[in-house]
Amino acid sequence: MRGISLAHLRRSGGHAVALWLMGHYDCSALSNANTWGNPHFKITTWMLPDATSTQSDGTVRRGLRSSTGGLDPRVVADAVDGRAIPKQLMIVSYEDPDLTRSFPEQWSAVFPPVNTHHRVLVIRSFYNHIASRIAYMRTRKVFAHPGYKPDRVQWWKQHAREALCPLYKVVAFDSWFHSASYRRMVEERLSLPCNDRHLLTVGSDGSGSSFDKTSFNGQAQRMDVLHRWQSVQFPDEVLQDNEAREMNHALFGWSLDKSGAYIT
Repeated sequence: MRGISLAHLRRSGGHAVALWLMGHYDCSALSNANTWGNPHFKITTWMLPDATSTQSDGTVRRGLRSSTGGLDPRVVADAVDGRAIPKQLMIVSYEDPDLTRSFPEQWSAVFPPVNTHHRVLVIRSFYNHIASRIAYMRTRKVFAHPGYKPDRVQWWKQHAREALCPLYKVVAFDSWFHSASYRRMVEERLSLPCNDRHLLTVGSDGSGSSFDKTSFNGQAQRMDVLHRWQSVQFPDEVLQDNEAREMNHALFGWSLDKSGAYIT
């Protein structure tokens, strides 16, 4: 079994990358770890391709089964003709981790043992990330620069520093989204077969896209995720942040100047 620990910030495409990774094997499982506390032991859900669960509002979500009382045997293996077939890939997704202290260096002993373990960091371009956070909070009727808080900029810069001096295998979300050759490179680094089976899927985690929800499920490549920065008005503090501008340029080859104009 292969294990991947996946770190990402909210509204950075981490769920999309996780679903894409999950599609590389028929036998796979995905967990969303709660990083508010001990990320090694607090597991909120396991996502299995053939599972469903009913939410508190009565809606049925595909692919999710809540974890209760430890690991469900179906998380570890699939039952085929009366035999337990071990999962080929297990992903533990850490949302909003503090990379200075809470992202595990080793595969946790509370998870099933794995033969290989990769630590993966998903990072999205700064301006598209902040734009998606603003749009996401607008849907929740939070105004006055919704979604923007100085600490969110600091979180992005923390992740960017790690991406620039990587202890992780880095996935630049923008590049992953638009470039098939980049996805092939990611697969090679993770020793995965070539497979874009779930590339067009928009999952329901986090209500889907900040801008489009799940309306583009099955045709995700039609979403304009690379230009979200054009859809919002940024607070001055975002455009004035020289460090974030330089980091974004180093990671993605472009940035915005202090007036909000696109620069390469």
